[in-house]
Amino acid sequence: MSQTPRYTTGNGAPVPHDDISQTAGPNGSLTFDNWRLFEKLAHFNRERIPERVVHARGVAAYGTFTLTRDLSDLTIARFLQGVGKQTPLLARFSTVAGGQDSGDNTRDVRGFSLKFYTEDGNWDMVGNNTPVFFIREPSKFPDFIHTQKKDPRTNMVDWQNRWEFWANHPQALHQVTILMSDRGIPKSLTTMNGYSSHTLSLWNDKGERVWVKWHFKTDQGHETLTDDQAAQVAPDFH
Repeated sequence: MSQTPRYTTGNGAPVPHDDISQTAGPNGSLTFDNWRLFEKLAHFNRERIPERVVHARGVAAYGTFTLTRDLSDLTIARFLQGVGKQTPLLARFSTVAGGQDSGDNTRDVRGFSLKFYTEDGNWDMVGNNTPVFFIREPSKFPDFIHTQKKDPRTNMVDWQNRWEFWANHPQALHQVTILMSDRGIPKSLTTMNGYSSHTLSLWNDKGERVWVKWHFKTDQGHETLTDDQAAQVAPDFH
């Protein structure tokens, strides 16, 4: 027998009325035995929704992955075997360097990730809308992100910090070229590609290891905005 969900306190005690606080008489002050009120305000005063360090502002959509080429020669993963095999998934797109206040009209790499809900468990493919990345050495990642985020002293983006890091890491040149090119501001979520930033390995039933770089190409066409066009649209137009 189903039950109507109940609103309770932190320790599970039911709250019959959430719109009424006790007072000393009809027009008196609130009393100290308003335990529900005090707990509610205590929670409110301490509420914090943590922000992702990167990929903070994003949007996701559920869909279905349909396999059009059997990949059993490359992998034992069942969701990649058999033409027509369908797997539910969640696709997420995001800005990367900016925080939750970043805009869709900014020049920034876009995050691209897929979560496949397979019969063998969830499988995540994470990457960006570009096929390369700024760095190769993982220990450099925190340093790199610090240069891309707002300076904590000014709460503003410092482009000198960004360019100083890029200039001292020549391997970033390819990604910087893409970011500063016409591809730097995607027109929409449906008109950009997605790539695994890394090359990943698969194993087949013969015990052979196969290296794979994932490319997910849009069928809607690849479209971007110029700086002037981006300045004319709302920050949340995606």
